[in-house]
Amino acid sequence: MGPEGRAPRSVGSVMAGLMRRGAPLARTHARIEKARRAWCTAAGEELAGHTRVASLRTGTLTVEVDSAPLCHSLAAFERDRLLAKVLEAAQGVEVHSLRFRHGAF
Repeated sequence: MGPEGRAPRSVGSVMAGLMRRGAPLARTHARIEKARRAWCTAAGEELAGHTRVASLRTGTLTVEVDSAPLCHSLAAFERDRLLAKVLEAAQGVEVHSLRFRHGAF
């Protein structure tokens, strides 16, 4: 008998249990990676170089921008155009809105 009165388990069964528990996390990572690729496609190489996807929560894709003026410009003038491009590129990922925030990265 192992600790706590339970029979020892094989490494394979322990790993299988851990993998099952990690599945939702893996799906979350896959979803945000798809959103990152969609953002890079929508933004283009130059703009993508000044931004990074920070999060995807309840359909809101949050993008950090390395410049406050650029952040304001994206939020005020480019949001709708970029959202349309993200939706086009983000097959299978629910994105309803874009949020821009200034951040250093």
